[in-house]
Amino acid sequence: SPDWDGISESAKDFICSLLRKDPAKRLTAAEAYQHAWIQEMTKQHGKRGRNLRSSIVFSPQSVTFLKYRGMQKLKKAALTYIATNVTSDEITALKDVFQKIDVNSDGTVTLQELDECLENANFSPTVTADLKKLRQELSLSGEDSINWREFIASMIDKNTVVTEDNLRMVFAHFKKSDPNYLTVADISELVGGEKHALEIMKKVDINSDGRIDFNEFKKMMEDEDLNVV
Repeated sequence: SPDWDGISESAKDFICSLLRKDPAKRLTAAEAYQHAWIQEMTKQHGKRGRNLRSSIVFSPQSVTFLKYRGMQKLKKAALTYIATNVTSDEITALKDVFQKIDVNSDGTVTLQELDECLENANFSPTVTADLKKLRQELSLSGEDSINWREFIASMIDKNTVVTEDNLRMVFAHFKKSDPNYLTVADISELVGGEKHALEIMKKVDINSDGRIDFNEFKKMMEDEDLNVV
């Protein structure tokens, strides 16, 4: 591939060693530290090389990917609904990319689908680079698929799409049991079980009345806390 023409054989070997699907064959952090390319970069760049080693070996996942994986489930569901129903050039472009990758249209993107897409699809260099990074992060995390609608939701600019009107739209869609509040039953349906629903209720229900009003829901959506619930 022309994209790899300027990359050294040592660097290619290092990257390929991190992308192996079989965890038993994939480099551990200790093995990656000893790889010839890392050692070479350390010698050439001194302190700069140590910084590079740290960023590659010990912190391989991007803030966006960590944000996606750690997002509280009710917030994730709300952002996914917004991303699915709000018109935005940026969101539309992302949907188009993932719909091309998701060949069986099941709402998830697998490592295999990413591999086939990167080999055959005609995306811009920037999009291709981002997809390669996502593919690497998926592999290093031990996961073999993501829900791409949820992933897009984690990437969108909250300042642009998380408006009061959009939050009211989501809140109205989510509340089924009560005309004015989200109940445990509503949340259970969204997050896949009463246990998670009760944990979310405990965190979001500020006045402890056993239900979530719009203001409590809005505060949750504006909160930057990424704790998994």
